[in-house]
Amino acid sequence: MPTTSGRGPTSWPTVPTSRRTGRWTAGRPSTAGGSPDRKNAVRRHAPDRPKCAGKLGGAMRRASSARALFGQTLGRHRSPRHVAFVGGATNVPAIEMLRATGFEGEIWTVHPTRTELAGCTVYPSVNDLPAAPDAAFLNVPKGAINGLLRDLDARGAGGAVCFAAGYAELGEAGVAEQAELSGAAGDLAVMGPNSTGFLNYFDRTALWPVHDHEPRQVEKGVAIVSASGGVLFNYSINQRSLRAAVMIGVGNQAVLEIADYVAVLAGNPRVTAIGLFMEDIGDPVAFSHAAAQALERGVPVVALKTGATAKGAEVAQTHSGALVAPADMNNALFS
Repeated sequence: MPTTSGRGPTSWPTVPTSRRTGRWTAGRPSTAGGSPDRKNAVRRHAPDRPKCAGKLGGAMRRASSARALFGQTLGRHRSPRHVAFVGGATNVPAIEMLRATGFEGEIWTVHPTRTELAGCTVYPSVNDLPAAPDAAFLNVPKGAINGLLRDLDARGAGGAVCFAAGYAELGEAGVAEQAELSGAAGDLAVMGPNSTGFLNYFDRTALWPVHDHEPRQVEKGVAIVSASGGVLFNYSINQRSLRAAVMIGVGNQAVLEIADYVAVLAGNPRVTAIGLFMEDIGDPVAFSHAAAQALERGVPVVALKTGATAKGAEVAQTHSGALVAPADMNNALFS
């Protein structure tokens, strides 16, 4: 799995002092024009487009160069050298979970008023961190997310888990807010929003909101990519004969999609199989290509697809904002 995004630790840009903030503030106003449509607004933008251009475009506008970029930063994101937790006391279990994995990198915390959190030094803003973090866990009110993403992107950070919910799953207004988040992400590899984060036992890393079990070192094992945090929590806390090495909660997939995770995992020789709990496929062309790559490398892909009925599709939409394709189309793809 790639471990570098191409932006080395000596090349991070200097962030002007004027951008520093002393309190959690709402994200800066978007320059987006028009009302994003449901189909296209919640997906990622190509990095060579204006960061807050109106409609973010569908599958044809997500160029292959963007997918390659996210593939690289995703690898850095899941095998970080330093991690920043942004938020208050609710991050303590997440910090404890990271430590329990045996993580050997640096742990930083960010809060505008605290001076200590879980034994870590607290910095007033992401712009005050010693360096651009490889990964950040954003556990803050939704209104602060976009500004944080812009600041992390400007510093050259690798990626972020967006734990906040209340986006496309709430309907049209939430779809528009999710489009703004996608624009604010810039070149960041963003999981979510509405994501439970990830566990990576290969590299002793976790951005996981709870310390609900004791991690174990795994040399080889399966990877589980899920639209349901509940499925991941259940799997992580139970003893299984099939050892899970990586667990990823995709959330609403505003930036990174299931296809991106499959593509990166398929290239990791330690992954023996990939399990998917899916509500929607997202980009079917990209997903088909990623799944074919996995099969060519001898990595089975097993998918549990929900939303086969009208009621199931409705539940998926209110859970993660997923737009579920008709069952016959999904069956044709998987067959």
